Amino acid sequence: AVIACSALKRAYRDVLVHGREDVRIVFLDGTQDLIAARLAARKGHFMPPGLLVSQFKTLERPGADERPIIVSIDASVECIVDNIVTQLNLVPQ
Repeated sequence: AVIACSALKRAYRDVLVHGREDVRIVFLDGTQDLIAARLAARKGHFMPPGLLVSQFKTLERPGADERPIIVSIDASVECIVDNIVTQLNLVPQ
């Protein structure tokens, strides 16, 4: 199963993962400028562009102990998905 959410803070991710080894965090990594440009191009999206600065201030990047899969979003959707799948397949079961 895949759950998509912001989970900007470690405390939120801890609740989601709840100590389970079989749950992985995928951190979609992008610059504030890149995300701002994408938000500006959206029409009718729930996330107002004005909240982006506060979202970046709130963001606590995942630590190594969270075993995150970190993927740059500065690529096509296909490349992003391929990168995630490749990294998931490298994870020992």
